[in-house]
Amino acid sequence: MEQFKEKVARIEKIIYPVTKFVHMIATVFLVFMTLLTTANVFARFIYKPIKGSYELLSYSSAMLIFFSLGYAQIKKEYISVSFIVDQWSPKIQSILDMVTHFITSILMAVASWQMVVHAKRLFEGHNVTVDLGIPIYIFAYAASVGLLIFALAIFLDFLKSIVKVVET
Repeated sequence: MEQFKEKVARIEKIIYPVTKFVHMIATVFLVFMTLLTTANVFARFIYKPIKGSYELLSYSSAMLIFFSLGYAQIKKEYISVSFIVDQWSPKIQSILDMVTHFITSILMAVASWQMVVHAKRLFEGHNVTVDLGIPIYIFAYAASVGLLIFALAIFLDFLKSIVKVVET
């Protein structure tokens, strides 16, 4: 079991910096959104709104969300409703966590894969945004990366929950 713990620790040392880096990119999108919104408000007063600002804000918010998921998982910054599960024994809670993390990591990996499939269709269809003509497939591929990192972060929690089940 000690070897398994060491491998989990090594995997964590890889996944954590990746999630942190992608989260930093999400922060850049947030700053961009703030600056664009502020500039757009001033532009409305002076002359007219910035062309394509709605598109840029929409896709930037999507990138902000997808690029923050993995980091939120690593930091456990999500809402968990567990009033029923809290009454169960620690062993049962650990087993439930293990099963939940496994299923969720698989679902997110499949979602990432399907996002790649969708991005390929967007690329082949030459789909672009209406106002600025930005290729949409770029955002779909980026979202698939965010989902994959999220799936890896959840899988890391699955591995940690195996250790917890064995130790309880």
